[in-house]
Amino acid sequence: MAVRVTSEEAVILRAVAARQVEYRWRRGPYSDRYTLGAENVTVAARPLARRGLIWHPPGSSRPELSPAAAAWLAAHPEPAP
Repeated sequence: MAVRVTSEEAVILRAVAARQVEYRWRRGPYSDRYTLGAENVTVAARPLARRGLIWHPPGSSRPELSPAAAAWLAAHPEPAP
């Protein structure tokens, strides 16, 4: 099954890979909030976790990529500016 990722989700996955995302809090049953990089931008990434693209190691505030997400990133390098 192919992994489908929106451009907004790709930004989050690349930031997770660069260890620039930190878990902050849960907002309701459908939304976890994360801080993205030094800009302190809060994003909702729960759909990525529900789809198995990111996961949280026990005791860590930083999500990690699943093997499927890592493979997607390897196949879709970031476009040059």
